Amino acid sequence: MREDATAPAVGSSRDACRLFTATLAIRDAEGVVEVFHACRVRTSGEVVERLASRLGPALASAATVREGLDPLNPVVVALVGAGTARALAAEGDLPGGALRSDGDLHVVQRRG
Repeated sequence: MREDATAPAVGSSRDACRLFTATLAIRDAEGVVEVFHACRVRTSGEVVERLASRLGPALASAATVREGLDPLNPVVVALVGAGTARALAAEGDLPGGALRSDGDLHVVQRRG
């Protein structure tokens, strides 16, 4: 797991759940697979655990995990709509608090 330490997420204490996002782009023989994941958890390790349940431990450990959202990340630009990105950046959640109830936003795209 690579951590990106730029701007922290909207939120309060370090013990509270806060927004973390993960991005991954992998090139294989068939093209490129891009992954975006967002969830509200306490630690980056919890993000990797959630990713591992979806992608397996090897791919999860290759993802770049950060607190908050980098709206300029190429994977974010490709996979997350502008309105969704604004909500995640401003509120640390999706409209209606979808991530606060242990929810995840997981988007995968294959190009090639």
